[in-house]
Amino acid sequence: LGQLERLKDSILSVAELDICYDVEKGEEGFRLRLEELTKEALHEVRNALSVLILSDRLVINDRSAIPSILYMRTIQLALNNKGISLRVSIVIDSGEIKNSHQLAVLMAFGASAVCPYLVLELARNRISDEVEGQGLDQKEQRIIKAMESGLLKVMAKRGISVLRSYKGSELFTIIGLAKE
Repeated sequence: LGQLERLKDSILSVAELDICYDVEKGEEGFRLRLEELTKEALHEVRNALSVLILSDRLVINDRSAIPSILYMRTIQLALNNKGISLRVSIVIDSGEIKNSHQLAVLMAFGASAVCPYLVLELARNRISDEVEGQGLDQKEQRIIKAMESGLLKVMAKRGISVLRSYKGSELFTIIGLAKE
């Protein structure tokens, strides 16, 4: 979690976009926020942005997060269509990511990095016999290692050994989502 904060304080040009929308506005609000996010992302990248952080940390009672794969894919397609996707690294900062499959899907659809902050917080604060006596950082490292191991297994099943070849490969098929 600290690495994300250090990234914001680095010499790189970094912007963080809130991927939450007002629930009261319903489906129309959802669609409008997705369009706004896309426009914001394109504007930031055109202005020499190096790292784009897409975060759902501002979720509260009347604000919900857009599903991470949906906004990731929407923004990646918009960047590709404008020919500027290689100019920026996209970091997903989401409490939605709970397992290595979700991590693998986001990486396959173009995420450069993923911070599953909720899982990391749970790992740090969970009390269990297995991790009794371990420090907070050790607990977090166990989760990171498990996620990395799961990602490598998914990649290996696809015959890919290098993350660079996997990123943006679109190896997953979306089923049951309308064209619009």
